[in-house]
Amino acid sequence: MEFYIWEFMADKNKNRRRHHNAPIEVKGDKEVLSRSIESLALAEDTLSLLKNNKINTIYDLAKRTERDMFRIQTFNKKHLIAVKNAINSVGIDFLPPVVKENKEAPNQNQKPQLPQPVDQKPLERNNQKQQNGGQNQKPHEQQKAQNNKQNGQKPQQQNKNGRANEEHRPRVELPVEEWIKVSKNGKWGFSNGLTTVIEPRFDEVFCFKDGLACVDVNGKFGYIDEKGNYVIEPKFECAMSFSEGLAVFFEGEKCGYINKDGNIALSAKYDAATAFENGRAKVKEFGKWSTIDIEGNIIWSK
Repeated sequence: MEFYIWEFMADKNKNRRRHHNAPIEVKGDKEVLSRSIESLALAEDTLSLLKNNKINTIYDLAKRTERDMFRIQTFNKKHLIAVKNAINSVGIDFLPPVVKENKEAPNQNQKPQLPQPVDQKPLERNNQKQQNGGQNQKPHEQQKAQNNKQNGQKPQQQNKNGRANEEHRPRVELPVEEWIKVSKNGKWGFSNGLTTVIEPRFDEVFCFKDGLACVDVNGKFGYIDEKGNYVIEPKFECAMSFSEGLAVFFEGEKCGYINKDGNIALSAKYDAATAFENGRAKVKEFGKWSTIDIEGNIIWSK
């Protein structure tokens, strides 16, 4: 049974509501789609992430794409695999990726336009302008051109709108933590904004933090330095970026923290964990959240 729904969204530019051009098609049994996500038997940390983002039913998952799920803060590949396997087991899947229509594609039913006769007048005006040495220029343009000539500067190239061509503006090399992800043949690497500094050879890469970047290779997670060399070989089921010298890693359904040597700093005993900030991190254990220091000591517990 196919279940159709109209989704409405707020228009940011106008105080009114508008609807998509087409309904979102969610395929699956209506009774299954209406079930709560608790029925999927997900891990507590995954379930908590979903419910905190107002995902309460299987339908709330089925109306999203896999890419939509990564808009959830701290939602990672491990969570996605768990959720996807759970909804697939009840005959449901995420929406396929949205494919944008090519508006420039020619209309096959449109009659081809015949070539128009060339207007000779613009050519004559351009020739006359060149012969007059640019006398048709505006006064401020003439003055600017004369000043550039006296200073030995070349005239600045302009586009059709008379604006300076932006491609001639100098570009600036980005700092490491702002390096841009680049893709080639399904693999990922980094660019510093000017050139590719780490060739695309990883299945996934995450932004540099604390001088290291987390990478995914064949389903295993490790870390590289700014030259693309492994500092920690890919060996973890899943891992997060470093923060204040520690990073979250996953082992089965539990998670803990590793240091920059790749050694376990805090064993994988937590149901959920966040990155360290100002020497503190939040962890979930035995169904309750606590704040810990870098030694794993509990400072505050809910």
